[in-house]
Amino acid sequence: MRIAVFGATGATGRKVVDEALRQRHGAWAFTRRRESWLLGRPGLLPVMGELTDPEAVTRSLAARDAVIVTLGHREDSPPDLMEKAVTRILEGMQLHRVKRIIYLSALGVGDSRERFNVYGRLLGPLFYARAHRDHERAEQLIRSSGLDWTIVRPSRLTDAPSQGYQVNPAQLSFAASLSRADLARFLVDQLETREHVRASPLVTALPASARKPIAAEPAAA
Repeated sequence: MRIAVFGATGATGRKVVDEALRQRHGAWAFTRRRESWLLGRPGLLPVMGELTDPEAVTRSLAARDAVIVTLGHREDSPPDLMEKAVTRILEGMQLHRVKRIIYLSALGVGDSRERFNVYGRLLGPLFYARAHRDHERAEQLIRSSGLDWTIVRPSRLTDAPSQGYQVNPAQLSFAASLSRADLARFLVDQLETREHVRASPLVTALPASARKPIAAEPAAA
């Protein structure tokens, strides 16, 4: 499948690009700066541009089958970063008739707030209120688009090795986590399934009791 990845140079976006190539998808990585790891990789094409440039965003969506959005807020990000970026992405998708979008949102946005335990429901708005409001506006645009969307809400992200993931646990603590490698696998896996189309799955790590043991290294002779 031919996909466009927005946020490709971020910590999660890099994992998504790696996973997409591992699964033999063709990836266009939308980026405002040329980085060495993007160059010379079979199946990967960097597309230079700024999210504030509608023509660049639209150009990156030509001849694509799907879009994965992994953009994230930084301290200096405008409060409407996601809303404006998603507006331009959706316009480009409509123009080029791209139907599938997978959007990385955040745990605590919308009705997922109720999946936290009581501590998470109290602490989440204190730390992430601005980003969550922006995600909520972006999510509403996506839901109203008429496209085949999946809005993914992961627990706290880490750079730990893959541990496996679970989808839609009944409840989880504010400290629950998920490795970026497992999140990337879940995001890319959605390209080949309709299980979560027009749904907002919550994704977190498998509990320790359900993880497969890692094989021990053979002893030296």
